[in-house]
Amino acid sequence: ASNPLTQPNEAVEDASVFDFDGISQYVNCGDNDAFSFGNGTTDTPFTLSAWFNADTLSSSQRFTIGKFDGGLEWLMQGRNNFISMTLYDSTSSSESLSTTYSASISTGVWTNIIFTYDGSGLTTGCKMYMNGSLLTTSNVKTSGYVAMGNKSSDLKIGARSGKEFDGKMSNVVLWSTDETAEISNIYNSGVPATTYTNTPTAWYKLDQSANWDVSGSGYWDIPDASGNGNDGISSGMTSA
Repeated sequence: ASNPLTQPNEAVEDASVFDFDGISQYVNCGDNDAFSFGNGTTDTPFTLSAWFNADTLSSSQRFTIGKFDGGLEWLMQGRNNFISMTLYDSTSSSESLSTTYSASISTGVWTNIIFTYDGSGLTTGCKMYMNGSLLTTSNVKTSGYVAMGNKSSDLKIGARSGKEFDGKMSNVVLWSTDETAEISNIYNSGVPATTYTNTPTAWYKLDQSANWDVSGSGYWDIPDASGNGNDGISSGMTSA
């Protein structure tokens, strides 16, 4: 974490965010049915928004959020020249609905990415926005795709084996609805919103609301600000 207090069970300093080292640090939000958007036959809509400020973006260090470890479901990832979302078919990892968007993402500046999906199983139902503006799709793949499955994958922020995120992240928000009509509200003129029109499924502010675990296990507890109780825990991070 960035500038956290060292005392156990104390919140990180005001206006702080979590800083990932690009080696082994990530946040694990667990496996919950609320994070899955397919039953193997049909999909349901969802929206993902996140703010990040990368120190490095490359083929080996990417901005990543998804459910993919323990059974592929969905994965958002980005580097300096693209951002993508892949929805994996329930029957095979080689069958997916994948959309890639051209995007010039600079390091050292805060960027907001929003992905919306209408649950149709079609690439036309996928949209990606960067800093409030709709991105142009540069590549699509729909090989054999029918629907995602509900598998035993944890939702992880900043983790993908060999491609861990290096930089700061804030306000990772997930909805089980298509929030296309709310893009302006979510982007909020370039400042993370403090309220949303529709209640999120999960909301990880990654800020001073986090608390260091006092049990000796050595992790940050990141509360789910949506009120749904799906708290996350850090991995590989220290109290200072």
